[in-house]
Amino acid sequence: MIDDPHAYQHREGDAHQWLCRFGIDNRHCVTGTTTKTAITVRGGDETGVAESRSGSLVSLSWNTTDPYAITMLVHDDESGEADTWVFARELLIEGGGIGDVRVRHGLVTSLELDSPEKDITLRLSVTWVEHFLRYTEDVMPLGREPSLVDVTELEWTTELEWLADGRADI
Repeated sequence: MIDDPHAYQHREGDAHQWLCRFGIDNRHCVTGTTTKTAITVRGGDETGVAESRSGSLVSLSWNTTDPYAITMLVHDDESGEADTWVFARELLIEGGGIGDVRVRHGLVTSLELDSPEKDITLRLSVTWVEHFLRYTEDVMPLGREPSLVDVTELEWTTELEWLADGRADI
């Protein structure tokens, strides 16, 4: 347990689907994990045949150190490895997308993920996704993120050099 009086942690859910929010020193994080998933993978093996499975582990995380982004881990039950996807929080809230990540809300939240190796379609509980997003909005409402204009010239230069060197995983 953290002794800081400004620290907090709240967790709710069950063995199959939970959300946690915690914070300390004006840094806040929301994480969630679910096994209530349906996943279709296309092109994941040499035959290129679609494979469907359910109950795979999917994790979402958001924090105030990068309030524009959601990080999602999609765990592979067989290999034990996880694919990492980073995309805009606004995309998960509003849906849509024309790139490698597309989001549709309905009876389930559907995420279509395209990569050179395989294409994945995830179907997640819309209620779980809504609760996750509400927790992020409780900490920092959409549109209240710090302005990128406030980033220093040194920070921009460092980031651009990092991207130009090809070290970014885009």
